[in-house]
Amino acid sequence: MIARYCRLLGGYALLAVWATWPLATDLPRSLTMGDESAATVPLFTAWTVGWNATAAKRLGGGYWDAPIFFPESRTLAFSEPIVTSLVVAPVVWMTDNIVLAHNGFLLLLLVLNGLSGYAVLALLGCREVSAAIGGAWLVLLPGVQNELGVLQLVGIFGIVWLPTLLVFLGARPSKGLAVSLGVVFAVTYATCGNYGVFASVLLVQVSPLALVFRTGNRGRWLSAFLAAGVALILLAPLVAVQHRVAGQHGLVRTIDLAGRLSAGPADYLLRSRSNPWEPEWLQQRRCESPHRLGVGMALPLLAAVGVVCGLRRPAGRRWTLVMLGTAFAAFFLSLGPNIKVFAWSPYETLWHYFPGVAQVRSPFRLAMFVQATCVLLAGQGLDVLLTRLAGASAGGGRHVLACLLAGCVLVSLYDFAPRAQPLYCTATIERETGWVAWLRNNTAADDVLVCLPFPTTASVREFQQTAEWMYAGHFHQRTIVNGYSGFLPASYVQARTQLAGFPKPTAIDWLCQQGIGYCVIDQRYAKALDVQSQAESDRRLVLQFSDDVAMIEIYQVKAPSSGTNHSALQRSR
Repeated sequence: MIARYCRLLGGYALLAVWATWPLATDLPRSLTMGDESAATVPLFTAWTVGWNATAAKRLGGGYWDAPIFFPESRTLAFSEPIVTSLVVAPVVWMTDNIVLAHNGFLLLLLVLNGLSGYAVLALLGCREVSAAIGGAWLVLLPGVQNELGVLQLVGIFGIVWLPTLLVFLGARPSKGLAVSLGVVFAVTYATCGNYGVFASVLLVQVSPLALVFRTGNRGRWLSAFLAAGVALILLAPLVAVQHRVAGQHGLVRTIDLAGRLSAGPADYLLRSRSNPWEPEWLQQRRCESPHRLGVGMALPLLAAVGVVCGLRRPAGRRWTLVMLGTAFAAFFLSLGPNIKVFAWSPYETLWHYFPGVAQVRSPFRLAMFVQATCVLLAGQGLDVLLTRLAGASAGGGRHVLACLLAGCVLVSLYDFAPRAQPLYCTATIERETGWVAWLRNNTAADDVLVCLPFPTTASVREFQQTAEWMYAGHFHQRTIVNGYSGFLPASYVQARTQLAGFPKPTAIDWLCQQGIGYCVIDQRYAKALDVQSQAESDRRLVLQFSDDVAMIEIYQVKAPSSGTNHSALQRSR
């Protein structure tokens, strides 16, 4: 058993390297981009991994008060904290390289996806080769490849396990299974809050298929409630802060935004790579939609075999029903508020009444559940066909079946074959970069910085420089006014408004009032605004350091002696 899992671990690790190639050639300095148009999100998730490690080294002190969005408190709750990235915290402690830790966690998630798929199919009684191929499909899942620039969306191992554990709980309720289900849900949510919200919606919808219509239902429902209780206990410290911050700041996505970021039915026919045989209407959809949610041609055929055969066999019927129900529910909800049933929008009802749905930005990411369940059903279908092949008598029919099976597997691997990943290199910002080292060595630990320019729009591409400021913050360890996250606090919007007139006296007045001690300014921005001339006339702005290699200037903001100094200002709690 151990030798088998070691072989699988090595095989899936190689597939993970292939899926992220050429990342393996520069693990300490480069980040995968996936389908991201800018490096904003990869830099942000690397910063999050670094902050988790920093907070863990302090034994969790001030965990939620990440050093961004001054003077806000609990700033980490504005986005995904990716708590499970703590497993790579020792990498940060030993190397001070958050990119290496980020990439290690990324590869680990891909390997866990594969091992989870193998384990689920093996528990269902599939032969080793079927389970191993199913795991390989999950490592190379097209939806995961598209999201390699968004770390928390890569780990789908939890959503692979949850429906299966629910079925096992319905078949043989026990405290052990209930605790396992609760722990897996907690890990899923702690890895990706969006997946946790989606999974809770889908589990509620398919639970009757797993738990109802059996004798002794009372025990099964009690076990399900025990699982929910375990998950709530484990997640209480996380969810309580997120709920409080969401309520205080009104962190809600608009239903119109959810509609714009929903999938369309035709998106499930689109692969990442275009095909010359696509009909004209599908080519038109490819031009109109940014979503590529298809899994190719072979996998749905094998999944259909898995559904038909699974429903015919009493032993696998309930699992097949639950997986099929999960796939259909996820598909329907991924269409968001755009799909209505007699003028009623199920998604909009969830948005109003189901906890967490109103904070979800992109309903189309429910497609990950559709793809994952399709893979598991295809693994079951492949196993059925391999069993038929093994039992078939020698002859032409057996050869035909063998060729068809081999063809399906090869076509599926072609459909899932990864493309070369675009990379972003962080080499321009390191611990000893001139301006970063100056801040670390010449400013006080409680000094606050503002980095200019601020983004003028909500474009992810325009926030890339902000994400770079945050990444640099891991090395200089100073709090900044800037920040990027899933939600932007009102104080950030106010700061952007106040600093729009920089370096005019009114903007410097505001910096003094807020107790902000230093301005880190892009030299091109400083030159365009002639900041040096303003500094010469307004003695409150003093040039302290210029890094001509990184093109960064650092100005100290000297508040009048009668004004409010920074030491008197604390983050609101």
